[in-house]
Amino acid sequence: MKKLILSLLVMIFVILMSGCQTDESYIITFDSSDSTLPDDIEVRKGDSVNLNDYVPDKEGYVFLGWTAQEDWELLSNSIQIVYVDEDIVPTSDTRLTAIFKLDPDS
Repeated sequence: MKKLILSLLVMIFVILMSGCQTDESYIITFDSSDSTLPDDIEVRKGDSVNLNDYVPDKEGYVFLGWTAQEDWELLSNSIQIVYVDEDIVPTSDTRLTAIFKLDPDS
């Protein structure tokens, strides 16, 4: 009888503890030079974000894509761009900076 009660208590404890887990999420911050995009979005762990949904518009410039590099201006010859049509799955809070070039037609 004691084993049965102990087993039930252990099962109840396990069920209660598994219900206490919280959904982990990450923040993607968009640095897009005064565009109409939101400053940041929250993404649940494991979910993907289609960057095609987040394309900034800047008058006189053409948007090339996003970079997660820090101090990208100092590394202008080797910028690693995440293209707009790519999905990303964040694994931590992420800051994406918009990369533009001058529009030759403006």
